Amino acid sequence: MPYLRSRYPYAEYYSRQIPSTPYFPGTAVFVHHDTNPRQHSPLPSTFDTNTSPWNFFDKLKNMWSWKGNDLISARNVLYAPLYLPSPSEFLHPRPVALSSSTADRLPYVASYPPRLPLQNIINKTHAFDKSAALPHVQRRIEPFAGESASKVSIARHSKRSRPPLSPRHVVHETRPREEGVRKRVRFSTDISGKEVSRLPSRKMRPVESRRNRLLPFADWIAYHCNNILTEDNCSKLWVVFTECMTVEVLINIDRVMTIIDEKLVAEKITFIFEKYFPERISFDGLEVLSTTFLALWYLGRLFRRGIFCLSDVDALGAPEAVIRVFLLGLTLADKWLNDGSRRLKDWGKFCHIPLRDRASAERRALRMLDYNISITNLEWRDWMADPMNTAVSMDIDEAAIDEGLYSRQLYVLGHEAMKRMATSNVLIVGLRGLGAEIAKNIALAGVKSVTIFDPEPVTVQDLSSQFFLRTEDVGKSRAEATLPRLAELNSYVPIHNLGGVPGQQITVELVKGFQVVVLCNVPYEKQLEINDWTHQNGVHFIAAETRGLFGAVFNDFGPKFTCVDPTGEQPLTGMIVSVGQDSEGLVTCLDETRHGLEDGNFVTFSEVQGMTELNGCEPRKVTVKGPYTFTIGDTSNFGIYKSGGIFTQVKMPKIIEFKSLRESLKTPELFVTDFGKFDRPATLHAGFQALGQFHSQNSRLPRPRNADDAAIVISLAKAIDVDVDEKVVMELAYQATGDLSPMIAVIGGFVAQEVLKACSAKFHPMVQHLYFDSLESLPETLPTEADCQPIGSRYDGQIAVFGNTFQGKIANHRQFLVGSGAIGCEMLKNWSMIGLASGPRGIVHITDLDTIEKSNLNRQFLFRAKDLGKFKAEVAAAAVSEMNPDLVGKILAKQEPVGPDTEGVYDEAFFDAIDGVTNALDNVKARTSFSPEVEAFDNLDVVIGLYMDQRCVFFKKPLLESGTLGTKGNTQVVIPDVTESYGSSQDPPEKETPSCTVKSFPNAINHTIEWSRKQFENLFIKPVQAVNAYLSEPNYLETHLKYSGSSKEQIEQIISYLVTDKPLTFEECIVWARLQFERDYNNEIRQLLFSLPKDAVTTSGQPFWSGPKRAPDPLVFNSGDSTHLEYIIAAANLHAFNFGLKGERDPAIFRKVADSVIVPEFTPRSGVRIQVNENEPVAQADDGADDIEDMKSKLPSPSSLAGYRLTPVEFEKDDDTNFHIDFITAASNLRAMNYKIEPASRHTTKQIAGKIIPAIATTTSLVTGLVCLELYKVIDGKSKIEHYRNGFVNLALPFFGFSEPIAAAKKKYGTTEWTLWDRFEFTNDPTLNDIIAWFKTNHNLEITMVSQGVSMLWSSFVGKKKSEERLPMKFSKLVEHVSRKAIPPHVKQLVVEIMVSDEDGEDVEVPFLVVQI
Repeated sequence: MPYLRSRYPYAEYYSRQIPSTPYFPGTAVFVHHDTNPRQHSPLPSTFDTNTSPWNFFDKLKNMWSWKGNDLISARNVLYAPLYLPSPSEFLHPRPVALSSSTADRLPYVASYPPRLPLQNIINKTHAFDKSAALPHVQRRIEPFAGESASKVSIARHSKRSRPPLSPRHVVHETRPREEGVRKRVRFSTDISGKEVSRLPSRKMRPVESRRNRLLPFADWIAYHCNNILTEDNCSKLWVVFTECMTVEVLINIDRVMTIIDEKLVAEKITFIFEKYFPERISFDGLEVLSTTFLALWYLGRLFRRGIFCLSDVDALGAPEAVIRVFLLGLTLADKWLNDGSRRLKDWGKFCHIPLRDRASAERRALRMLDYNISITNLEWRDWMADPMNTAVSMDIDEAAIDEGLYSRQLYVLGHEAMKRMATSNVLIVGLRGLGAEIAKNIALAGVKSVTIFDPEPVTVQDLSSQFFLRTEDVGKSRAEATLPRLAELNSYVPIHNLGGVPGQQITVELVKGFQVVVLCNVPYEKQLEINDWTHQNGVHFIAAETRGLFGAVFNDFGPKFTCVDPTGEQPLTGMIVSVGQDSEGLVTCLDETRHGLEDGNFVTFSEVQGMTELNGCEPRKVTVKGPYTFTIGDTSNFGIYKSGGIFTQVKMPKIIEFKSLRESLKTPELFVTDFGKFDRPATLHAGFQALGQFHSQNSRLPRPRNADDAAIVISLAKAIDVDVDEKVVMELAYQATGDLSPMIAVIGGFVAQEVLKACSAKFHPMVQHLYFDSLESLPETLPTEADCQPIGSRYDGQIAVFGNTFQGKIANHRQFLVGSGAIGCEMLKNWSMIGLASGPRGIVHITDLDTIEKSNLNRQFLFRAKDLGKFKAEVAAAAVSEMNPDLVGKILAKQEPVGPDTEGVYDEAFFDAIDGVTNALDNVKARTSFSPEVEAFDNLDVVIGLYMDQRCVFFKKPLLESGTLGTKGNTQVVIPDVTESYGSSQDPPEKETPSCTVKSFPNAINHTIEWSRKQFENLFIKPVQAVNAYLSEPNYLETHLKYSGSSKEQIEQIISYLVTDKPLTFEECIVWARLQFERDYNNEIRQLLFSLPKDAVTTSGQPFWSGPKRAPDPLVFNSGDSTHLEYIIAAANLHAFNFGLKGERDPAIFRKVADSVIVPEFTPRSGVRIQVNENEPVAQADDGADDIEDMKSKLPSPSSLAGYRLTPVEFEKDDDTNFHIDFITAASNLRAMNYKIEPASRHTTKQIAGKIIPAIATTTSLVTGLVCLELYKVIDGKSKIEHYRNGFVNLALPFFGFSEPIAAAKKKYGTTEWTLWDRFEFTNDPTLNDIIAWFKTNHNLEITMVSQGVSMLWSSFVGKKKSEERLPMKFSKLVEHVSRKAIPPHVKQLVVEIMVSDEDGEDVEVPFLVVQI
C-alpha cells in the first residue's frame, strides 16, 4: 500500500508488524493530516475513491484470516469503542453474548489498538453491587520505538481489586423495598453518595451470565491523543467522559423536551473539559479532543438505537458497519475543524438532522462523505455490510431529496434534474465577489459538492462585494475565510477547500475529478490552459469576470452536449377532433384553446378511436398550419379516425456543439443581452481580450480613469478588431479595477444557472460568449481620475467606477424596502456591499411580517435553520448589519405592515424622510394576479404591491419593482413625472375553468385537483365554521341562512356534524370517511350517468359524451388499492381533527374498519338537473319551508352545547404530516380514476392545490442585481426616460430583453395636459363651495360629483336641502358628516375624486384633488 503509507504513516507499520494475523487497525491509521501535522484530524478534508477509508478497509479485509463458519447476530453485539451508547446503556452495560471459543475466532476489535485479542477485552465474570464502579481497566501509555503512536497494554482487574479510577460517580442497582414497587431502578450518585438521577431499569439477567462490554470510548481517545494527554490526564479524561454522560442522563430524565437542547449540552460539555483541563484548553489538540467527543455524542443522537438494530449482519460485516458509522462522527469533527471554526455550540448544523426516519438521517450524514445512498432500508443494510457493492451504491432518488427545503426549486428543475445535480462536483476558482456569488447560488441549489480555490490573502477592497468576508478576515486566505460561512447555507452540500499558498495558480492537475470547473477573473492564459484540457476530457467549463459595469461569460460544455429539456416549459397537451388520413396527416384541435405548438415540435397521441396507430406512437414532427391545426406526416396507411384523442408534446433532446475557448476567441458566437446595443458584444469581445493583454504585459490592470492606460487598451483592442467602439473600450479600461455588487449579482446569478444546466442537462445553455454592460448607470457628471483613486476603504471597488463624491450620495440615500423574502434578502445584501445608507443621513426601513419557514432556506440566504419561526425583517436586518458594520443602527425593521390601517405610521412625515421605495414581493403572480383562486398570501402581496404603488404616486417617490417566476424575472422602474406607475397596466386575467367542468365534466388533472381542493373546504372547513357560528352567534339561522339560497343543505350539515354523524371514537371517523368515499366516487357518478347516460345525444344528434366531456365510471371501494386507502386515512384523520379526536396511521386499522362498513344501497333519483354549460343556471335545491322547520327542530339548542366548538382545518401545504395534501392528492386521483384521467403525483398536486410559485435562487440574484443597477440611476437623480431600463429575463432559454419604461400617459382638459402624477391641491380645509367656485373661475369647469374614499360627498342631483347643508361645510366636517366616522388624528390631507363637465356639458377627466385639513 505505497500510497496509504505516504498519507497514513502508521498503516504500513501495522501491516508490516502483523501481516498474517487478523488485525483490523480501524481508525488508528488516521492520526495526522498531511497539510497540517499539528492538527489531529481523523480524516483528510477531501478524498477520492482511492484514498477513502472505505477503500482502505476493503483492502485490509484481504489480510483477515477466517476459519470455520461462525456467524453472530449483530443485534446481540455492542462494540463500545465505536458505538456511543445511551447513558443508561453506558452506565449499565449489557452482556455480550459470545462464548470464549467464538471470541477466539473473531477478528480483533475494530478501531481498537492492534494486538488486542477480543478474549482479553471480555471479562469472564461481572456483577453489580453497591460498591461497584463502572468497569475500568488500567491504562499504560508508552510510545512505540521510533513512532508517535501508542502501545497500550491492559491488565484486567477483578471486582475486588479494581482500582477506583473514577471516584466521581458510583453506579448502584437495587431492588426497592417499597411495597407494591415491582421494577428496579438505577441511579447515579456523586462521591458523597447524593443521588443524581433515577430512571427505570431494563429487566436484568442473572449476574453469573453477564459479561463486561467492550472497553469504553475514553480508552480510544486516550490512545489517539496520548501526545497531548499525560497518563494522569487519562484518568481525568475518564471522569470527563462519565460526567458528560451524566449531562445527557440528567437532560433525558427531565423529560421536558423530546429533542435535547444541543446548545445546552455543548455548553455543559465544554465547561466540563475546561474544568479538568484549564491549562490546555487553548491548544488545538485539546480542541480536537473535545470536538471529537462531541462528534461521537451527536452521532449517538443520530443513531439512537445503535447501528446493530440492523439484523442479519455477519461477523465479517459487523466491524465494517460499525467503523463506518464511527467515521461519520470523526469526519464531521474533521470537517468542522478544517472549516476553520471551533464553535462547539453550532455543532447541530452538521449533526442535528430533523428528517422523518433514521435511514434518511443516515443517508444525509453519509452524503457529507460524498456518498449517495439508496432509499430502502434493505439496500442501506446491504451497503453497510458491503460498501463496495456497486449494486447498492445507487444514485440518490426522489425520496432522498428534502422536499421541505427544495420544494420551490423542485417545481423549477424537477426531480430528475435534481438527481443529476446531486452527482456533480463543482470547482470554483477565484473567491472575490463573483466567485462567492456563484458558490452561494450553487450551494443553495444542492449539487453534490462545491470545492473552492483561492489561496490569495483577503484585502480590505475585497469587502466591496465579497459578502462572506469580514474585516477580521483581512490577511487570511480567501478560500479559508469564505468556507465556514458558505458551508452554513446548505448542510446537504459539502464545501471543500482545495488549499494552496499565496501566488499559486490553478493547474490542470487540480481540476481533475470535477464535473464542472468555473474560473472567475482568471487571466486569459490560464483560461486557455485549463479549457484545452476540459474540452478534451468532457469537463464542463465556464469562465466569467466582471469589470465595473461590465461583465463577460464564456461557456464550453464540450463538443457534443445533450440538453434534455431546452425550455423547461410544461409539455403542451390538447384534445383533437379529427385527423386526416393522407400524406400530410392534418390534425384539428378542439376550438376551445389554441394548441400552442411550433414548427419542429414533436407530439404523440393517446385515447384516439379509430386511428389507433397513433396511440403511444413514436414522437411525430409537427408543422403548424394554424392556431387550431397542425400536420404530423403520412397517416394514409392508418385506420380511419372516429373520435376522441389527446395530443401531448414530447420534449426531444438537443445536441449542442461547443467550441473551445482557443477556437472561439477567433470565431466567436456572441449572445446578445440587449438588442438596443446590438454591436456592443463584438466591441467587448475585443476589449476584454485587450484588457487581458494589458494585465499580462504590466502585471496590473489599468488605473481608474487613467487616460494613458486606457489609450494602451484601445490600441490593443483595435489590433484585434479595428471596428471597436473606442468610447466603450475606454470605459472598460477606466473601470477595470471596479468591483460592483449589483453587476456581480447579475453575472453570478447567470453563471450559477449555467452551472446547474451543465450538471442537470436541464434548460438550454448560453452559446457561447456573453457580454453585458450597464453604462447607463454612470452618474450624469462623470467622476475625475482623482475622485476615483482608492482610499483604503471597503468601497474602493465602487469608488473606482463612480468616484468618492457619488459614494457619498449612496451612503446618505434613504430607502424603504417592502418585503424581506428572497428578493429582499438579495437586495439587502447588495445594499450592504455598496454601502447604501451607511452615511450620517442614510437609513433603510424594512417591513415584512412573514416568519421564516424551512422552504425559505433554499433561496433566502440570510436565514439559517436556527432562525426558523423568527420574523424575516428582524433576522435580515441583523444579518446585513453583521456583513457591513457601517450599517449598524441604520437598518430599521418594522413590525407594522403597509396598508390603510397603518397610514399613521407610514404617514407624510415618513415618506418625506425617504428617497425611494423598493418592492420585494418575490413573484410575478403575486404582484399582478387578481384571480380569486390565488391564496391569501398572494392576495396580500397583490394588495401591498398596488397599495405601495398608489402611495408612491401620491407622495411622488421613485419605486423599484421586480418579481420572479421560476427562471423568469422582470424589473420595472417607476419615476415620478416620467414613467407610468406600476398599476397603470395589468396582465390579462387567467382563464378560469367553468364550474360545470369542475363539478361534472373534468377532462384534465387540474380540474380534479381544483375539485378536491373545494371538497377539502366543503368537508373540513365550511361545515365546521357553520357549526361554530350556529353555537356562538344568536339567531344564526335567521340572519345568515335566510338569503343564502342553500339553507336546507347548510342545516343538514349542522345536524350531521352535531347529531347524526357526530363521531365519539376514531373508528367512527373511519366509517364516515368510507361512506364519504361511496358518496363522491360511486353514488354521485351513478347519479350523473342516470341523468346523462353514456348513450345520450345532444339536440343536434351528436353523442353527448364526446370531445371534452369524458364519460365517468363509478369506483368500487377496494382496501387493497393504495389510493382508496390513502383517501380513507387522510379523510378520517382530518374529520377526527375537526372533533378533537386522536388520529391513527396504521393502515391495518383502517383496512379492517373500512371493510366492515355496511354501505347503504343507493338508488339514483329522477328529475335531477345537471348544469351542462356555463350559460345554464345552476340547479337549486327545493328548500321547502316545512322541511326546513322540521330540520330546525332536530338541532340541539346552542345553550345545551355551551362552550362546545369544533376545530376547522387551516390549510397548510408545507406540513407533510397534517394529511392536507394527502387528502387532496387521494381525492383528486380518485376523481381522475372516475374519468380515466392520468393521476398526478403528490408533488404535482401540492403545487397546483397550494398555488406554489416556482422559485430558484439564481433568478432572484440576477433580477435583484438589475434592480440595483437602476438604483444607481435613482440615486443620481436621472430625469430622462431613456436613462432607465425595464428588464425581462428567462434563464432557461436563456433570454435577456430590455426596454425603456413606458412614459406616463398624457391626458388633457381644455388646453392643459396632465398625467397621473399631477393633482390639484387645496389648503386650509376649504369648503365644498370654495372648491366648486375655484374650478369654475380658473378652468371654467362645472363639478358634478365629489367623492372621498367610498363616500359620495355631493352631486349635482342631490336634494336642495342636502346641498344647502353640505356646500358650506369645511371639507373635514363634510367627510365626517357623510361617512359618520371621525377622521384619524394622523390624517392631514384627504384624496378626493371629482367629476366635472366643460361648458358644452361634456364630461372631462381631471386629476384628483388633495385637500389639506
